[in-house]
Amino acid sequence: ISPNDIMSYFGLTIMTDCHKIKMMVYISGPITNNDNYILDFYNRESQLKKMGYQVCNPAAFSKEVEADILYRFGRKPTYNEYMKFAIKKLLDCDAITMLPNWQESKGATAERQIAIVLNYIQVEVRECLS
Repeated sequence: ISPNDIMSYFGLTIMTDCHKIKMMVYISGPITNNDNYILDFYNRESQLKKMGYQVCNPAAFSKEVEADILYRFGRKPTYNEYMKFAIKKLLDCDAITMLPNWQESKGATAERQIAIVLNYIQVEVRECLS
């Protein structure tokens, strides 16, 4: 059995030369009281995908949380329910990226602390000025 066979069995992507093994990066940043959060999160997702990463985008799974809570309890999710779901998703990732102003968000601060405790890589995305 080759290393490639083992990696394939576990669903891992093997890349050669200057390419990296695909890592799942969690996007963390302010959502509550941020009218532009959808744009902020999807822009970062696009940047990360161009860099070759897989992405876990909380803005994308918020509808999943809403549907689950509506089905089970017949109401909208609470902040705590969103955070529990988000933290479960974070635990399945390999790295984290922080959006601007993350320090103003209680949830993003908690997500970052979890990532630090778990020794996650922090992926930086720098904007290039033309």
